[in-house]
Amino acid sequence: MNRKILYLTLGVCIAWLSGGCGIFTEPSYTVTHNYDLKTPTALETSGFDVTILPFASDTAGRYKMVARSGVELYQDDYNRWTQTPSMLLTRYLRMALPEDHDVRKGTEPVYELSGVVLAFEADLKTATAFLCVRYSIMNQKTGKMLRNGLARYHVPLNKKLPLPDAFALAMSEAAEKFVMELYSVMKQLKGNAGKQA
Repeated sequence: MNRKILYLTLGVCIAWLSGGCGIFTEPSYTVTHNYDLKTPTALETSGFDVTILPFASDTAGRYKMVARSGVELYQDDYNRWTQTPSMLLTRYLRMALPEDHDVRKGTEPVYELSGVVLAFEADLKTATAFLCVRYSIMNQKTGKMLRNGLARYHVPLNKKLPLPDAFALAMSEAAEKFVMELYSVMKQLKGNAGKQA
């Protein structure tokens, strides 16, 4: 009887140890990949210096990459942004449109840019990265609102790349298009201000 209990106990222990309890097997896990927007080229902003306020976010995901198929959203647990969409775009804008004022010389920024990121997602039906931003440009000296706008960009995803890589590159291109739209608007506002002077 004691031998039966000993063999039974030994058999249970061997089965338990070799049964994948984690002692002799490697744990399986999935690596989380982090993505950022490409570094923009800084544009010449002298003459219409701009202060860029932190953008707000009204998007579905925070750090997770979000993909849309119709009305259904998918949040990717293993592919994430390094910052929230609003902070990614704020940082991108600040690098592309650097402040060029010097308070010691008495120069102050002319424009104040603020905005809300409404969409920052991959659209699976159209195979595009979709960026939608509501923005405002105000004259900092007078407090006058100069422009309210809604910018929408659909940039095609590179189908040869994995979706997260293609999404990050296409979203970088969308952010660059947004910068160029803002740059054009501010040059136009500067031209209008010169005509009124």
